[in-house]
Amino acid sequence: MDRLVAARASQWRQYVERIPDPADGRAKLVCLTQRGRRAQEATRKIVAEIEGDSGELLGAEDFVVLRALLQRLHEALWPT
Repeated sequence: MDRLVAARASQWRQYVERIPDPADGRAKLVCLTQRGRRAQEATRKIVAEIEGDSGELLGAEDFVVLRALLQRLHEALWPT
């Protein structure tokens, strides 16, 4: 199990980094690396494409309803 945790931590280090919090010297901030920012941008483009395709198939009104339902489902499953 320790190897799995170490492997996952190693993978995440390629996407995020911990830096000192300038407002609190005791704290650390978790920030995206350049690779993490590129992955985030690629993900946003893919999501926009999927949403565009889905909106065309369903129509704008039904797509708005679908998004609202999915948001409710997300909030029910993973409350903040």
